[in-house]
Amino acid sequence: MKLDIIWNITLICPWNCEFCCTDAAHVKTYNDKIIISDQSFNRETVINSETALIFKNRYPNIKPSKFDLALIDRQEKGIEPSFKEKISILENLKGNDVTIDFAGGDPLACYENYLLIKEAARYFGKNNISITSTGHSLSRYNIFDIASIIGEFEFTYDESTVVNDSTRPKGYNNSNIQYAKKFSSLGIRTKAQIPIHENNIRPEEISEIYSILNNARIDEILLMRTFPVGRGDKFLKKTSITKGNIIECIKTFRHHEATGNTSVRLQCALKKLDENTKTNPCDMVSKSF
Repeated sequence: MKLDIIWNITLICPWNCEFCCTDAAHVKTYNDKIIISDQSFNRETVINSETALIFKNRYPNIKPSKFDLALIDRQEKGIEPSFKEKISILENLKGNDVTIDFAGGDPLACYENYLLIKEAARYFGKNNISITSTGHSLSRYNIFDIASIIGEFEFTYDESTVVNDSTRPKGYNNSNIQYAKKFSSLGIRTKAQIPIHENNIRPEEISEIYSILNNARIDEILLMRTFPVGRGDKFLKKTSITKGNIIECIKTFRHHEATGNTSVRLQCALKKLDENTKTNPCDMVSKSF
């Protein structure tokens, strides 16, 4: 049996989305200092200046980004695995029939993780490797290099340009869809993750989102619940979405799916709200880790 492994390989992220389920560590620059904000933005850490020298010793031909230096800072503190430790995880998976989705944070924010994903593709074949990343981080790499080591690109697209009260940071969704189009044109399978929230549950917004994804030749939509985990707890306390709202949202996406080419799939946590689901929808442990 093939096992589907989702590996949140780092918490480092260039974005500061207010309902991030993993409570990613946002990295920013202020007064020439690199600052990591984590634990729901309640803790700020100025990274050690020695991280630049450590990176140079490891990768002398690569110019480090602030995300690379932030990762080293966290590794030196023992709160993120080292490259050697991550390679050992791949070694332990050898001999198993697996697919791996590298997620985060944003896995490609850090150059080291690109090298690891490249190794994973060599171990298990590119068709068994996917990444859940963002346009911001992908802009660092040659898209043909990334396409050569992945079989699927997953991304979030949960707001169109018609939304007035944006839930996401400016540019987040647009940069993601632009790279999804590029991967689609290169024959890479694409999946749009859509966490349901107040700014994308209206029928007209659903219609716009589906139209954009369908026209971009995105293969699949994964509708997801927004959970009270990470930074989602405070976010959800401000919303008033009901079970009925979510059911209508699913039905509206299904309506558009009937005449489009982009398929709609439900996260396990939503399948019981679909009238076609008759058995326990959760595949955790049986198929997915």
